[in-house]
Amino acid sequence: MLKSIIVGTGVVGAVIAEQLLDAGHSVQMIEAGPRVSREEIVENFRNVPLGAKGDTSAPYPPRPWAPHPFAADKLEDEYLQLTGPDSYAQTYVRYAGGTTWHWAGTCWRLTPEDMGLKSLHGVGRDWPFDYDTLEPFYVRTEHKLGMCGPSNPALQWPARRSAPYPMEALPFSPGEQRFTEVVKTLGYNNIPVAQARNSGVSYDERSACCSSNSCVPVCPIGAKYDAATSLERIERKGATILVDSVVYKVETNAATDSRSGEVLYYTTISLRLSVPYEATF
Repeated sequence: MLKSIIVGTGVVGAVIAEQLLDAGHSVQMIEAGPRVSREEIVENFRNVPLGAKGDTSAPYPPRPWAPHPFAADKLEDEYLQLTGPDSYAQTYVRYAGGTTWHWAGTCWRLTPEDMGLKSLHGVGRDWPFDYDTLEPFYVRTEHKLGMCGPSNPALQWPARRSAPYPMEALPFSPGEQRFTEVVKTLGYNNIPVAQARNSGVSYDERSACCSSNSCVPVCPIGAKYDAATSLERIERKGATILVDSVVYKVETNAATDSRSGEVLYYTTISLRLSVPYEATF
């Protein structure tokens, strides 16, 4: 039986895999990195020296076959090559679950103005479609990831929404409350940002936020969305997930049907393997 193949188990791969499964498709996911438990990452974080606690990559040592930027070994100098005066020191994780393991969980939308920079300000390029075309997909993603945000349109940016957030926004801390008061005297409004974490309630098999304040580099209880929280559910729906398997080539049957072919990958024991796929559009 031909399968839909998804390379990578980060947030995009996880969301697409679940949509395909819900539509009745067979899904195979292939991940270059390992699959680890939350407990293992939390323990790694506990054991990080105090002076390196701010290094978000520290609890995620890369595997030799799936390298990613890692300050402790200066991998960013060897593996991630950046050029130009404004090069950005990116961090990402090649583990099952992807970089959402150590992201902050903040989820801004593009605004209608962002999508028309050329027309409005004469810089950059306009998007080929407008905000209203993109907006329903924002809503779908917000509900799939479990985002919290303000229900009051006066506190939303942008306020053009076709559905509310699945959860109300997290309350401001005392420091944020004070900041909001101060900037208001300067003519600014500080509003809550949408966040992919559970605000006081459980959602999608994840616990409510307990304010542990370690969202970066890891949420110890899974209240913040990471793609790893959905992998078990995806498997229960019928997907199979290969880990420690590095895809190196996609061969299509271009002569007969470019929608099908094989994905070739190496396992950690250096076997050349392949799996047939059928593209879904």
